[in-house]
Amino acid sequence: MKHSIGRRDLLKTAVPFFTPLAQKAARAAGPMKITKVEMVRVRKELRIHDVSPNWTWILLHTDQGITGIGESYPTQDSHYGAMKELAPMLIGKDPTNIERLWQDIFYRISYQPWGGAEFRMLTAINIAQWDILGKAAGLPVYKLLGGKAQEKLRVYNTMNGWPIYGMRDHDPEKVVEFLLKRGIKGVKIYP
Repeated sequence: MKHSIGRRDLLKTAVPFFTPLAQKAARAAGPMKITKVEMVRVRKELRIHDVSPNWTWILLHTDQGITGIGESYPTQDSHYGAMKELAPMLIGKDPTNIERLWQDIFYRISYQPWGGAEFRMLTAINIAQWDILGKAAGLPVYKLLGGKAQEKLRVYNTMNGWPIYGMRDHDPEKVVEFLLKRGIKGVKIYP
């Protein structure tokens, strides 16, 4: 006997990303609206251990006084152009409708090259939405996403040109020795 499953049935069997706890938190937050979208970037002249950070933050302000923050990188003028295009889609929308707002923005930008500024801004917006929901619920976001999956996580360091505690020497042996003394046993190395 041949069995077939339709798209809707398949989606019903999938593990929901928007967990029951997140759904309950969104309902409890009540109607909320995004009132302002703000972009923050680190000043180009700012130097940390002689390196200029390359981050962009998105702040979503709401009518309930809750502000959510989301991050993206690298800072590029194209991010500002993308956010200028997307911001009107956010004003007046409920930030706790995380999946709906994600889909609306995704459909708007999906005809553009994938992985560009628009998708980075979508990611930052999504992070800010989860931040708002967590603050409204009084819960850490990891609980809204289904709770702890691990009791402990292994910490690792990325060797990518950034100074490590002010140490500019990126000789792998010296870096590994330095990290091992601090209990860090994982290192990701790339040129």
